[in-house]
This record gives sequence, C-alpha cells and structure tokens, in this order.
Amino acid sequence: MWLCLIAFGACRVLAQQPQHNVELNVVPRICILSEDSKECDEKVHLVWESAEIRSVCLYQGVDSIPLQCWENVSTGELNYSLSVDESVEFQLRDYHNDLIVLANTEFKVVHDKKKYRRSRRNPWSFF
Repeated sequence: MWLCLIAFGACRVLAQQPQHNVELNVVPRICILSEDSKECDEKVHLVWESAEIRSVCLYQGVDSIPLQCWENVSTGELNYSLSVDESVEFQLRDYHNDLIVLANTEFKVVHDKKKYRRSRRNPWSFF
C-alpha cells in the first residue's frame, strides 16, 4: 500500500513495509586489516531476538545454505569463525520461505592503508 503525505506543498510517496520486530547483531562489528594482512580471521558472536516466537534460519550473505536454523523460539545465538577479506552481510530469514528477510546486519572489513594517509601535521611545523 502506498501512502501520500502532503506537507508544505510537496507530496512524498512512502512505501509501507511490514514490521517484523526482529533484531540481529554481530559482535565484533568491524575488523581492520593492516597493510600486511590479507584476510580477517575472527570469531564472531551472532545474536537475534524477536518480539514473537518464530522459526528462522541464519544465512551468510546470499548463500542458499543456512548457517543454523531455529524452530519455535524468540531468540538465538551462534558463534561463528570467519576468514574474509571483505565485508560480510548476515541475514535472518523465515524458516518456511527464505525469500522473507526478517533482519540483517553487517560485519565490516576495513583496509588500513597508512602509506596513503595524510599526516596530521605538516613536516615543517614547529608545534
């Protein structure tokens, strides 16, 4: 359903999306790779919580094979080892229809390139 709001002579069209009331978190959320590191090897802790009892599966990105599934619960957690060189998205999807994404979160990989970073102070500065 589309909703049109008229404010100050402008019309905005907003798509109403279903609210799933599901939260998915990953700890840690970020990995900073040094110049000499090629991959981030990290153990992450994924936790999800729902306002209602659900059957869900946790996926890494758009993979078709779930990391783990839970049936008829309102919370779940998973310890998972990653070895990645780029950011990874995790999705919590409906158990019966994996096209329904209930929540997602991202584990970010940042490349630290010190040689391209500008110094905070000029080399000729006395202070």
